[in-house]
Amino acid sequence: MTTHSTPTAPRVLPPVPPPPRWAVRAAHVVAWSTVPSGVWRIALVLGVPVGVMEREEFLAGFPNHSPLIAMAYVLLIGAVAETASYLTLGLVRPWGEVVPRWIPLLGGRPVDHRIAVLAASLGALAVTVLWWILFFGGLLTAPSPDPGVSAGEVLFVTSYAPLLLWGPLLAAVTWSYHRRHRVRAGAGPGLYRPGYRACMCISTGEAAFSGTILYCGRQHHDEHGLVHVLGYQNTAVNLADGPNAMLLHVPTRQLTPHHFLSAGRSADVLHRMVAAVEDAVAAADDIVWMSAEPQAAVQVFDHDVYTVLLADDPTAIPAALWQVPPHRRPDLDPELLHFYAEHFPDHTIVVCCFDNAEARRAKPLLLWYQPLDPDRLTVPALDSHTGKAPDLDAAVPVDHWVLFSTDEGPADWGAPVAYSGGMRHSLREFLPAAVIGRHYGDGQTLPNGDFTISHGDLLGGDPDRIERLRPTRR
Repeated sequence: MTTHSTPTAPRVLPPVPPPPRWAVRAAHVVAWSTVPSGVWRIALVLGVPVGVMEREEFLAGFPNHSPLIAMAYVLLIGAVAETASYLTLGLVRPWGEVVPRWIPLLGGRPVDHRIAVLAASLGALAVTVLWWILFFGGLLTAPSPDPGVSAGEVLFVTSYAPLLLWGPLLAAVTWSYHRRHRVRAGAGPGLYRPGYRACMCISTGEAAFSGTILYCGRQHHDEHGLVHVLGYQNTAVNLADGPNAMLLHVPTRQLTPHHFLSAGRSADVLHRMVAAVEDAVAAADDIVWMSAEPQAAVQVFDHDVYTVLLADDPTAIPAALWQVPPHRRPDLDPELLHFYAEHFPDHTIVVCCFDNAEARRAKPLLLWYQPLDPDRLTVPALDSHTGKAPDLDAAVPVDHWVLFSTDEGPADWGAPVAYSGGMRHSLREFLPAAVIGRHYGDGQTLPNGDFTISHGDLLGGDPDRIERLRPTRR
């Protein structure tokens, strides 16, 4: 174990704030807005009576009145229109931030949001002019030979009216996309503060984690004896196209749902620890925790917004995934599970499955356990957001508060923590009176690994004795 510190790295931009729900819904409306008119055109070529125009009248505009050429034409027009409208979803989905990896040459590259905003803005203007002014403007002002409205005209207008929504809704979603990127750059208020960046943990798909608070305390409990208490909290945004999960390795062989502590109304408990060790209280807006929950053989249960699996043998996890709801069921790479089996054979592996594209307020993860080594306190901080095994030779950007505690220090040891009133005794009896810690961030990078400190160094009260622990194959 060695303490590592590298020169300041260039500032890494924080993850883009998630789109608001109205923007997501508007983008889906745009994506479907071209479908009714496309179906109407296909029905016209097939000879289905759709009013306004007869099939033969429409075919007269094509060579030899060919229905095949007419069908090819309407299918091409429909494909172009539906592809263009579908691209609106890119303004609210991860592939609007990073080009999907399956696209040749460009796959995996970040999308230039300025180009995306310009293209979407011009598109919104074009379709608004096309459908509002040229088409529907001419339709509504054209003289009608017959009084009243026919059933065919009603069907025609019903099929094409959704196109009126395309331009205005695309403009609104584009504005939301642009505003979220301005927030990301620190040009306006939002969920993320300048300086936040992706931080250390392992996920099964693309995700952004920031503002992490890691805590480990050594405590003598009246009932359970000498235990360690783990606390974990961060902001998580799922950037994968489907379900995702975060994995934690806990240094114990005995972990069950009984070991998890309910924060109750004390959801700010870890932030109060941070406030105790920093000179000025840091704002902690919209922090979301990634909950690690227990598993024996493979235990599966729900906790807050997550479905959690606990396993002593990580290679047994795939056989238990059927118990996870489909909307949260991630794809687990066997390489990642074998990495845990090889490097942490004596740990309990915690898998927290989620599919929340939005950062959500949730309670911190708090659990107690009998540690493998009572005299060494360790918090998991390995980093990999690709679904693959982490690169142990990589230097990774950090955004962490790392906190430790012991109940064996002298009276003046550490920074006293001021907890909220009314905290449950069942929680308070596991929490420290004082903590030490430090913040890792501000462009800093560290070798990939966990944070650890010996109990002897912890009693000394010096947070500079916190080290990076790089796992080795057992």
